[in-house]
Amino acid sequence: MGIYYPSTLLDYREGLELELRFIFDEVIERAKVHGIDIPVTAKLVNDLHKLQDDVQSETPAETPAFDGLTCGAFKLEKLKMGEQAKRLSRFAFLKSKAFEFIKYKNAGDLASIFSNLTPNAEVYGLKGDSIETGLTDFFENYKELHHEIIGEPIITLPDTVEYRFVKSWIDGECGERKVWESRDEEKGRDKVERLIFCEDKLLAVSVVEVIEFT
Repeated sequence: MGIYYPSTLLDYREGLELELRFIFDEVIERAKVHGIDIPVTAKLVNDLHKLQDDVQSETPAETPAFDGLTCGAFKLEKLKMGEQAKRLSRFAFLKSKAFEFIKYKNAGDLASIFSNLTPNAEVYGLKGDSIETGLTDFFENYKELHHEIIGEPIITLPDTVEYRFVKSWIDGECGERKVWESRDEEKGRDKVERLIFCEDKLLAVSVVEVIEFT
């Protein structure tokens, strides 16, 4: 965790619940550790108090131009916070898209799935027009198909989310509900469903073996 300075907090508060807890003297001392000398001026003190009041009231204000806070170290910290905020936002987006995909499958809403695909998408090995016909046939053959994500979806790459799952359906021959788990120790099976996105659209959907790195 980096050092959270007021100027950094304001830039990346949107969508995040942040509390501003700092003591003025501590800010000065931490800056000195990084070789940064912050002149203690009346303007700086007033700016800090103004910023603290603004954050506590949750009313955005223009970030004041702090005396001595425009050095490279602070700019670097600000950049790091920006990248971290973007990553967190992307992670949250990918997880929400995973649950959305499962919701569409459970509702049998294939139209919403198709509308969320990229033009060159590959879904369970199907491409182009075969995606629509293949999935339609699959859902017709597996009555009351239901999927459930097990645990939390995991972000394995910047645009990739994976999760273990359980699916169940009514067998057309015997009328019984069948259950298939992506992880089954007795059968030596450990698989995840992998979703790869291009911006906000699905580029690829597949079920793959889990690879353990030792």
